[in-house]
Amino acid sequence: MTKIDPKELSMVPFDGKKLPVYFQYDKNETFLAEFYNEQAKRLGAESITYTYKIYYKEAMIAYFSYTLGGIKAAELGVKRKITPLSHPAIKLGMVLVTKPFRGRGIGTYILAKLIKIAIEARKSIPIRFIVVDATPDAEEFYVSRGFGILRKNESTINMYLDIDKILKIKDKLK
Repeated sequence: MTKIDPKELSMVPFDGKKLPVYFQYDKNETFLAEFYNEQAKRLGAESITYTYKIYYKEAMIAYFSYTLGGIKAAELGVKRKITPLSHPAIKLGMVLVTKPFRGRGIGTYILAKLIKIAIEARKSIPIRFIVVDATPDAEEFYVSRGFGILRKNESTINMYLDIDKILKIKDKLK
């Protein structure tokens, strides 16, 4: 499948409109469509979750949402006596890419945008990690992009990405 040049994509804040009629998803992803159509507006207005739409040319092809979260220090294996109970994080919540655009770099684009949001937010609030509750079929995607595994459940894999490591790599590239 042909990858899409990220320069051809744009990200815009959620505007309260329903998913377009052409937006295709699997039956087991209905909850993701319902979140977008029924909950994203309210949760955004309450500053609980922010949702963004991804466009390719004039068509909406994906959405993602994020909120704040944390990782318990014990889950990370932190052994120092003085450590916070929880390390602050941005949590990637819902992600839905319309079926014809899957495997074309949209997930990577979304992750890059979220990393940029996290790095910018660190200028005013403490954020150390990006966390996600991935489905088993998405595990390889996140691992290949540097995520570690906190724990696996039957239906989700709790994963994390250390923003400090990204910034160190970025600094070395300068």
